[in-house]
Amino acid sequence: MTAYTTRKLESAADIAALISVVAALEGCSAKQAKGFVDGLRESLGDAFEASLVFATQQQQIVGAVVLRPMPMGHLELFGGVPKHSNRHEISLALLRGARAAAPDAVLASFASDLYWDVSALEPLGFKAVAQYQRLQTAAPHLEQIALPAGFTISSYSQTPDLEGLIVGLRCYEDMWGHHRVDPAQVAAGLSSYNPALIWLARDALGSVAGVCRATPSDGKAWIDAPGVRLNSRGFNLHRALLGHALHALSARGATTFTLESWGESETNSTDYLELGFQVLESEAIVAWNAQFFDQARALSEAAKPKNEEETAMAVSPSS
Repeated sequence: MTAYTTRKLESAADIAALISVVAALEGCSAKQAKGFVDGLRESLGDAFEASLVFATQQQQIVGAVVLRPMPMGHLELFGGVPKHSNRHEISLALLRGARAAAPDAVLASFASDLYWDVSALEPLGFKAVAQYQRLQTAAPHLEQIALPAGFTISSYSQTPDLEGLIVGLRCYEDMWGHHRVDPAQVAAGLSSYNPALIWLARDALGSVAGVCRATPSDGKAWIDAPGVRLNSRGFNLHRALLGHALHALSARGATTFTLESWGESETNSTDYLELGFQVLESEAIVAWNAQFFDQARALSEAAKPKNEEETAMAVSPSS
């Protein structure tokens, strides 16, 4: 049997190999892959080199990952193993190497054939914790969805508020698959959205508690799944935001609606189905050591307001 080993960064040539791995996995040019890697180097700073793990066969690099910190507190495995006749064995070696590099961390990855031989994940203790979904409907259930007491929804064009939008986008940060919000990127990307199709939910104190964004084109609309602040979840605000978006887009002539979501709860996924969406694509997000989050999540649930009145009076977390 061929022996595959793992190691850390040793030379500048390893960075070139990482770029080649990323290009192969993402199906992009070397220039684009270098852009991804350069972005990681910039965001990780001095921690970049220590975050790298390579799988090798007789000194040749056959797989690589960057252990990228995520706002939930875990590490995302960015990279993987390109197509190879021994991809299963290389995937096992690289995943073991990643676990050894961060034995006390929670590691997460998309269970995608693009990145791994996915059959290597479960034997090493990676369990499904969430999912990515792409859903679509041409016949949404345009029901009137009551807002929780004390909440309002307005478009960004009605109440322009960049800081509020940043707070809204941070509502996603405690969910699997979401990266830390970069305020500079939010400001730079604002022009790519119609401000009338960005909706912010606010509580009784005027604090942003949720967000939803959409992009229409030629009768079609693409919707980012709503994000709701942790202590405002469970009171129908998520469903109300999506319903508001569907009504507004329908009024603008949209007839086909595509929704993308990452790290969603079962409740949210049920909302999508009940509003008429059908799943086109679904991909598990898996994690190792995820049990370390159990206690923290239980404490968060215990601290959440128990009714809509408490929620309406809850002060939003500082940004």
